Amino acid sequence: MAFRELLRAPWWLWLAAFAVAALLGLEVGVATNAAIGVATALGVSVGLGAGLHRSTLVLEVSDGELRAGPARAPLSAFGSVVAHDPRTLRLRRGRDADPAAFLALRPWVHTAVELAVTDPTDPTPYWLVATKRADELVAVLAKVP
Repeated sequence: MAFRELLRAPWWLWLAAFAVAALLGLEVGVATNAAIGVATALGVSVGLGAGLHRSTLVLEVSDGELRAGPARAPLSAFGSVVAHDPRTLRLRRGRDADPAAFLALRPWVHTAVELAVTDPTDPTPYWLVATKRADELVAVLAKVP
């Protein structure tokens, strides 16, 4: 395996999710009774926790393939690779974005790598993949034949 990165939700997002669950449980508990409020808080906590856990993005370069979450493509399908800082990433995922592009982004990750798709039969012009280690991923992709 040449590169592997897990992009998990940051601690403050987990804290905010559980604070929302606790406040909702408190409101329901005040309106009904304590047991229903606790059950509501626990149910909402489990749901939000599951959602945050599922939001983890796995980036992997191995066996001549790039995996970004559930998407996979052979490295031979890509041409140029460019790292984006927060400013250029904001433009590439907003104003300068192509609607046909593949995006594997997370709002709490502020850097990314753009990989141009060279396969003429693929309608996707590029992949834009969030990573906290953009320079390292570009270096790994440059080494792979």
